Amino acid sequence: MDLLTSIYHSKKADGTGKNELARRIAMNMRSALEYAVDVGLIEYAPIGKLDKALPRPIAKSYPAIRTPIELGELLRDIREYEGRGTYLVCMALKLLPLVLFRNAEFRGAEWSHIDFESMECVIPAENRKQKTALKADDENYHVVPLPRQAIELLKELQAFTGGCKYLFDNLPTKMATY
Repeated sequence: MDLLTSIYHSKKADGTGKNELARRIAMNMRSALEYAVDVGLIEYAPIGKLDKALPRPIAKSYPAIRTPIELGELLRDIREYEGRGTYLVCMALKLLPLVLFRNAEFRGAEWSHIDFESMECVIPAENRKQKTALKADDENYHVVPLPRQAIELLKELQAFTGGCKYLFDNLPTKMATY
């Protein structure tokens, strides 16, 4: 316990503590001793709940948008963004808040999924995050309605990647940058 407490309270060069390291060491020690009990090498695990005895790390809050005004500011900043990055990055930033896809669905969106006439994106079962048995069902698809603004952006994007399989396909460098 003295060793773990000293690890817990020690500081790295950058001033942060090593409390998570001490907690993981205690957890691994307990697991090893419980295994030794299970296989009959020792009668009981003298470590008990040592990892529970160490103080829990203080939870940190991450930046978040909490008000409609902050959301509006973010959306305006995205719309006006012309900084570093490719055209595809800018289009992705503009499109994502409008469609609310899952990350993998967004990155893997194909032009064949987009229906401009019905203003929707139909994501097939095999492209969704779900159990394998459900992926085999052709009728298990996900329909995402596309607002008018998303359709406008997609038509603009189609001029760049419309001949590719994916909406955000890699392009030659000369076309991809602003």
